[in-house]
Amino acid sequence: MENKTCPICGNPTRVYMGNARKDGLCGYHADLLKAEKIVLKDGVYVYTNTGLPVGAKKEASTPKAAEQKAPEAKAATGICPICGKAAKPGEICLNDYREAKDLAVDLIKQNKDQRKLVVYYRNLRRNMYQMYSEDILRENAVKLVGIAIALRDGFHYDIYFKTVYEDVAKIMESHRKKKPNESQVAKAMDEQGGQVFTSTDGHVLDSPGEQTIDEILFELQRDPALLKKNIITYHIPHYDLEQVVERGMNADFYVGFPLKQINDFYVEYWGVKNDAKYEKNKAEKIALYQSNGLPLLGIESDETKNLPVLRQRIKDFIIDQFNK
Repeated sequence: MENKTCPICGNPTRVYMGNARKDGLCGYHADLLKAEKIVLKDGVYVYTNTGLPVGAKKEASTPKAAEQKAPEAKAATGICPICGKAAKPGEICLNDYREAKDLAVDLIKQNKDQRKLVVYYRNLRRNMYQMYSEDILRENAVKLVGIAIALRDGFHYDIYFKTVYEDVAKIMESHRKKKPNESQVAKAMDEQGGQVFTSTDGHVLDSPGEQTIDEILFELQRDPALLKKNIITYHIPHYDLEQVVERGMNADFYVGFPLKQINDFYVEYWGVKNDAKYEKNKAEKIALYQSNGLPLLGIESDETKNLPVLRQRIKDFIIDQFNK
């Protein structure tokens, strides 16, 4: 078999069952293409959200890099950020590492490719900042390390293993500065925070409500009435809004029109009720969308209980946005 390299970064082309991808893309850029974050336009791969060419900078790791030792966290303390016991500076203790390693073995067996684990890592890392229970926080910190080890050992993808100890240390430090919150809403968010929910199209979501919305968006991609109007959509969950510089903001969904490079929009699922902190964050996010001129469809948790009505509301919003 002829050795091929990725036309973007020069890394080896992804091979499946002995067959290399015809487009030559490596695993990293093949995943970006599958997630619709990059597209091929006039013979050049560009970012879907900006239209800028994908840089030639090497972004994917190699098997050799996966064997390298993770760098020390910036705030090396000599104690494990998970349990507080003695550990090498910038790392976790041996017991927590062994537990994470055992978890990684199971994760490798359960997953055929790295994409779901990458999304799982990103979602869990974000969710952990919202957790409150100390036991649940520690359990998920070990899980975060386990995912990073699984990506390194099972898929030669060591990007997250290089930063996971620092990620855990930052998360734990942020919680030490928090005031205790034992409300029922906080406990419910803790219990759900470590879970993931997979939709029909393979997207990994944070909650049943987001899963419901993803299923509707996937169904509408093949809706006869929309296709008749030449309205074709795609959606990406957990989308980083690079336009918003005031804070690191992440939309629940980005919805785009591949045949019309304008009038795309964002979807936010407001899944929590009767929590002052959540409502404050919600108001701040809505204000940021408005100040940056980003179209937003906000969906309340109660709306997911009536699927026909919610489906029609999302469909109408898509049509209105497309026609602007």
